[in-house]
Amino acid sequence: MEVTSYMRKYYVLSVVHPVFVYPGVNCATLSRIPAMAAEDMEEIAQYASWHAANTMKRYRADAQRDESKVRRHYDSLCSSGVFSNEFCSVYEQMAWAAAWSTASERFGTKKDARLYKKKWLDFHMELFRSKEVTSQLANDLRSLCWSSAWYTANTRKGYRRDAEADVREMDVYYDRIRILIHTQARLRMKMDNAVAA
Repeated sequence: MEVTSYMRKYYVLSVVHPVFVYPGVNCATLSRIPAMAAEDMEEIAQYASWHAANTMKRYRADAQRDESKVRRHYDSLCSSGVFSNEFCSVYEQMAWAAAWSTASERFGTKKDARLYKKKWLDFHMELFRSKEVTSQLANDLRSLCWSSAWYTANTRKGYRRDAEADVREMDVYYDRIRILIHTQARLRMKMDNAVAA
């Protein structure tokens, strides 16, 4: 992965094994995602899921709003410089596939649900093969999309208990993928002090 303008200053890529990026240095495979990019990824998954569920329920205005929010977060993720544009595109497609699979399961046909689930798994494999993230992070991103998709499909269908379990699972995966901001700031301070010394 090439260092982008967003990453001109060092950037912590892993809490367990901090990697600092400097101009002209290639990045290591990510095991966690900076908080702002992780938030964009969560929002892409959530709004894609709401779009699919709202479309299936014929809530057109809500579905349009959800789609525009996916676009906004996708653009933000791409411009963050954390991932290549190709990686961002594959992630977005994985989120859409999960969204349409679960919405089809709850409101459409099982055949469509299976087709989209296969696409979701194929996109997951593309993320894994990209080498931009570790295999564990690719799995966590896959699960984040899936639990988000089930949360919205179950919520829209009125399956409250299932939706509550799904949102708890979604929160677990969100916490697993991101680097907490206070952790980033602490590590940056340590690095600044080390450089100054």
